[in-house]
Amino acid sequence: MIALFGPAVAITLAYFVTTPCYLINFYLARIYGRPLAEKIVGRGALKKMDTFVANSGLGVLVVIRLFQSSNFDYFSYAFGLTAISFKTFAVINILVGIPAALIAYTIYSLSGSLTQGVIATYIVGVVFAGLSILLSLYLNNRKSRWS
Repeated sequence: MIALFGPAVAITLAYFVTTPCYLINFYLARIYGRPLAEKIVGRGALKKMDTFVANSGLGVLVVIRLFQSSNFDYFSYAFGLTAISFKTFAVINILVGIPAALIAYTIYSLSGSLTQGVIATYIVGVVFAGLSILLSLYLNNRKSRWS
């Protein structure tokens, strides 16, 4: 889409398509539970996300939504299996999706080519996903020491 329409139109369209899809994923996992989520995401992938998602707070959800738009599809199912309310998930998904789109737009606009934009977006996503995982592990470790 970026090659056809340019970053502004493509990223705006992607936001308006994916944001409701993430809400549907969350809702489906909430209603139909783990069996459906495992069929869609895969048992191994969902198992890997279980501990991370279950122990993460809303801050980690924000960081994941902000920098993991391409992988957030899977996370939306996983968060549907947690105690986070649909309303909280929806608000975070909708509001944080806006700066996420702006970050993607900025990266693609500043890149010399579509390939450079894809690579830069991937690198930024991996770096911040890694930081969010480390932050989650640090906070969980700190929380368990105080318990």
